[in-house]
Amino acid sequence: MKTEAWVLRHGKDAGEVGPDGISGFDIETIDLPEPGPGEVLVEPMYAAWEGNLGHAIERRPIDICEERGEDRVVLGNSGAVRVLRAGDRDGRFPEGAMCLVVPAGEVDRYGYTEKVHGYDRPGSSGILARRMVLPAELLYRVDPSLGLTAQQVTAAGRYFIAWNNWNVALACWRSQMVGEDPADHLVFGWGGGVSQGGLLLARDLGFRTAMLTGSADRARLVADMGITPLDRRDYPGMTPAAGSALPPEARKMRVDSEARFVEDVRAISPRGEGAAIVLDHIGGPVYVATLKILARQGVLSTVGWKAGMRLTHLRAVEAIGRRIHVNTHVTHLRDVAPAVEYAAKTGWVPPIDERDVYAWEDGRRLAAAYNSGGTYSYFPMLKIND
Repeated sequence: MKTEAWVLRHGKDAGEVGPDGISGFDIETIDLPEPGPGEVLVEPMYAAWEGNLGHAIERRPIDICEERGEDRVVLGNSGAVRVLRAGDRDGRFPEGAMCLVVPAGEVDRYGYTEKVHGYDRPGSSGILARRMVLPAELLYRVDPSLGLTAQQVTAAGRYFIAWNNWNVALACWRSQMVGEDPADHLVFGWGGGVSQGGLLLARDLGFRTAMLTGSADRARLVADMGITPLDRRDYPGMTPAAGSALPPEARKMRVDSEARFVEDVRAISPRGEGAAIVLDHIGGPVYVATLKILARQGVLSTVGWKAGMRLTHLRAVEAIGRRIHVNTHVTHLRDVAPAVEYAAKTGWVPPIDERDVYAWEDGRRLAAAYNSGGTYSYFPMLKIND
C-alpha cells in the first residue's frame, strides 16, 4: 500500500536550502504496511502545526532524523483522523469514526509520556500523510454527539495538553495557598495556544488572568475571552534571543522595559503581588522576566520550551519565596476524556482562523510562516483530507 506524505530527510541528504529557508522537507511517496493487531489504518483530516514541527524542520537543537537513527521521518503528532480499518476488527474504531491523535508514543510505567509519536520516538510515523497506520492506543474516539468538528478537535489539541499542565500547577499552588480565593490572585501566560488554554481554565475558576500578545488581533481575541492583554510591543528589547550578547544600549532598553512590565503585571494583580501562577512555555528569553513577576508561593509552570531550554536561577531565592517550578510533558491518557468532555460542555475550544488552515500542498509554506512568526493565530493546521 502506498501513500503520499510530507517527509523530513536527514540533514546529510537535505540538499540546498530553498527560498523559504527550508531544506529536506517535501512530499514523497511512501509504503504503508497493512494494519495488524492493535493498529488502525486512518485517513488524517487535519494536522495541528506544533512547536516540535518547527524544531524538527529547522533542525534545532537537533536533527531529529539523526537522533532517531533514520534517514527519513514522517512528522505530525496531533490532529483529527478518520478510521478506515482496524487491523483486528477492533469494535472501538468503526469505519468513519473521528479520532483525536494523542502523541503519547512511549510512556513510563505510570502512563506519563517519555517520547512523542511522530517526533522523537524511533520508528514512529506521524500524520502528515494521506493515510497512516497508527497504534490503537494513540487514538481517542470523539463521540459525535459532542458536536466537535475535525478542525476544532485539531486546534484543541493544545488545550488538551494545557489541561494536564494546568491541573498539576493548580494542585501545587493549592498545596501552599490553602483556602485562598482565586479571585484574589493573578495567572499570567506568555503568548501561545497552550498558555491560552490554561488561562481559560484559570478564568473559569475565578482567577484574574493576563496574557502577553504580539498583535492587535490577538489582543482583541484574548480580551473578548475575558483575559487582560498586555502588548509585547510596549516592552521593546525585553525578550532577546536566548544566549544573545547585548550591546550597552540594548541592555538598558531591556532593563527599562522589564521594569515597566513588572510594574504593569503587579498593577493588574489583585493584591499587587505579581502572578500566583505563570504559564511559561517559551523558556530562555522570557525566564528572567518570569521570575520577576512570580509572587511568593507562586508556581512557574511549563509544558515545554520554544526558545531556549537552558535556564539559570538562584536556588536560595526560589526556596525562600517557596516557589514551585512545574515541568510537564505532553499528557496522560487518562486526562484526554475529561478534557474533551469539558471542551464540548463549556465551549473551551479555540476559534478557527481560516487564514491559518493550509492546503495539503502548502506544507512548506505553512512551515515557513510558522517558523518566521507569520501565522495569524496560535492554531495553524494543515488540511490533509477533508
